[in-house]
Parts: sequence; structure tokens; C-alpha cells
Amino acid sequence: MFADHCVSEYRTRLEGNGRVIDAWKLKPGLNENHWWDGLVGCVVGASMEGAGPRMVTRQRAKSTGPKLSFADRQRAKREGRAV
Repeated sequence: MFADHCVSEYRTRLEGNGRVIDAWKLKPGLNENHWWDGLVGCVVGASMEGAGPRMVTRQRAKSTGPKLSFADRQRAKREGRAV
């Protein structure tokens, strides 16, 4: 159902008055796209908060300390030590 919502529209490029816009229209026979609208809204909100394509390729900072297992980190937290 999610895939049906995501492919329920098609784009038409319109030009006029010196500008170009993409108009989205529902495909015939497909009248529901609520999940697609929600997904697009989430992407717009994330973009407004600074998310972008570079976030995906950004590498993690390298750890300066020794690599600890999950069990060691849990043990340190229970004992009140900083890791």
C-alpha cells in the first residue's frame, strides 16, 4: 500500500512568466496518496532543520580511547564510572 501511495502521482513541468514549476497530478484510478504526502512533509521538515544529502556521506569522528564492548560500557555505567 505504501508503494501504491508513493507512485500515485506524476509530474508535469510547466513554464510561463519566466519561471518553471513542477505540477504534480494524481494518476487516473489512484485517488489516495496520504502516506506520500506525509513522507514529503517529513522530508521538507528535515530539510528546514538542516538535513541534507551530505549528512548521509559524513563520516563519524574517530574514537580516541580504547574500543569497549557493550558489556564493558554497561558495567561502567552501573558502577557510576564515565566511559
